[in-house]
Amino acid sequence: MGLQKLTLAAALALGAVGSAFKAEVAQSIAAGTPYVLPAGLWMVAAVTNGKVQYSTDGGTTWRDLNAVSAGAPLVYSDGYCVQVISTSGTITQYLVQIA
Repeated sequence: MGLQKLTLAAALALGAVGSAFKAEVAQSIAAGTPYVLPAGLWMVAAVTNGKVQYSTDGGTTWRDLNAVSAGAPLVYSDGYCVQVISTSGTITQYLVQIA
């Protein structure tokens, strides 16, 4: 007699009913055109030529949080002061909102 396993969850597609995550967003970002992350907690996939930036003064000055390719997997955004930029050409940035 051993311990019985109890399954509490199942593998679900992102955005499916019962999933902890919303659907993945593929956001096209051209160089020089920042994409401001909507408010929430985000998983940011690693991509070449992508950067996450934040502003401490409401959007006048931007600081690099991390190059997306170096790994900035969880990013919290207030909807105004966190953005993703392309450092070269147009990129497709994959994002998943957690909360």
